[in-house]
Amino acid sequence: MTVYDRVKFLLDKKKMTVGEFEEKFGLSTNTTYRWKKNIPNGATLEKLATFFGTSTDYLIGLSDSPFNEKDVDRMLGSAEAYNGQPMTDHDKEVIKAMIKGYMEAKPKD
Repeated sequence: MTVYDRVKFLLDKKKMTVGEFEEKFGLSTNTTYRWKKNIPNGATLEKLATFFGTSTDYLIGLSDSPFNEKDVDRMLGSAEAYNGQPMTDHDKEVIKAMIKGYMEAKPKD
């Protein structure tokens, strides 16, 4: 999949057209279509990842999951269990899987 394909997929989940996206994102007309052959620069990729709540790795095809696992890993790294005891690695993996399932299943606003 190209960057365009992934952006289009994410736009469909948001129920947004390419034209609406380009206008909202401040892009000139047909910019996204050029992403079928070219990868946007790093700054644009970062903005796209933030806008869609995904990773740049997903956008450029290094990951097949639109879920941004790095953010969850960072949050769980300092999390403590309910009783104040550090979570086990198993606890963190279970919570991570739950968050991933929720984020991938919920409708996008």
